[in-house]
Amino acid sequence: DTAKTVMINCGAPDSNSRLCEEVKAMALSVKYEPLVEEDLEAGVDFIVDAKSQGFMPAKYSLGGLVYTRDGKTQTESDDNASFLVGPSIKKVKSLDRKEFAVKRLNSLPGLDSLMSYQIDSILIDGLKGYEITGKAFNKKKEEQVVYEVMLFVDDANYYVMAGQATARFDDNLIRFRNMAKSFKRK
Repeated sequence: DTAKTVMINCGAPDSNSRLCEEVKAMALSVKYEPLVEEDLEAGVDFIVDAKSQGFMPAKYSLGGLVYTRDGKTQTESDDNASFLVGPSIKKVKSLDRKEFAVKRLNSLPGLDSLMSYQIDSILIDGLKGYEITGKAFNKKKEEQVVYEVMLFVDDANYYVMAGQATARFDDNLIRFRNMAKSFKRK
């Protein structure tokens, strides 16, 4: 399959040769079954209604999902629209949650510079947070709409939802908002 890569990654301490052999045997016993459909959404602890907004799961990573219009990680849609949803990877202690949300938006993959933004308080699934909408330039110097919702579970954990698109700004912003507002923890 030229559109997909499957990687198996294992580890064991060099000092335990028996364990190394067991891990190696386990890795070599994996069988690829291309006819089995992968359910990317089964591995996450949240639900987002992306389908009604024309998006499909494209990639699972670290407890989160990336959605695109065509279900491809490197989307080929004409607006390059993508929407990421995921939990915090590490515990964060930030005194200023609003500032933290803006910094997180600035760290989106492919984002070069944030031109303008608006930030508002939001409540979704009983979680308080911030919604940020704005315009930015990506690394290719293309203007794009950016959207982020950061919902705080407690003082150290949060969920982030982030959308980006290089065309149809108003339409994509509505779709990103609808997906964010549909967020529910399982």
